[in-house]
Amino acid sequence: MKDEKKINVLFISFFCFFMISANYVSAGDIVLSDEVRKCAGCHGKQGIIKKFQNNETISAYVDAEKFKASVHKFLTCSNCHTDFSADKHPKRRFRSKKQYKIRSSLVCRRCHKNEQIKAKPIHASLLREERKGKAPVCTDCHGAHSVMPVTSGKVYANEKEYCLSCNGYKLSMVFKNAETLLLTVDISLLNASVH
Repeated sequence: MKDEKKINVLFISFFCFFMISANYVSAGDIVLSDEVRKCAGCHGKQGIIKKFQNNETISAYVDAEKFKASVHKFLTCSNCHTDFSADKHPKRRFRSKKQYKIRSSLVCRRCHKNEQIKAKPIHASLLREERKGKAPVCTDCHGAHSVMPVTSGKVYANEKEYCLSCNGYKLSMVFKNAETLLLTVDISLLNASVH
């Protein structure tokens, strides 16, 4: 019965994504601000790497086309990266990639307040986990510079990867009748299914 529910959830999810993809809107007409274009002069090139104190690294590349298609396309870089500007680029030190991602995720909270975040059940559950000491990282599911809402009407480059960025974790939904539905997708089951 549980496997049947998993397959039904998968089928409905992929059906919705295919229906959404029919309404694809191109980002080609979006014009980036002068500041974004200046930052993209460096960050739009592959190969810029940020190294952390524990020797982990992360790419500082930002795909301008993906940013143009994102929900934040109207923002400038310094709207989120407030300690940076076109003329000021301070060096910051972080112990690890995890510390960097958690600190960077706090930027989202400047605009997206807890009351707004709690409105969606999945986000409310993440906030409960946060109170237990497990810091949610917004970019783990939403991406950093290519933030897309689930109901955006846009086509994602790789829907399976996008969906698994959330549903690859232990995730469940509790209904009013106390029934629980597991939303975690096992990639090996997905790859073996007809869907």
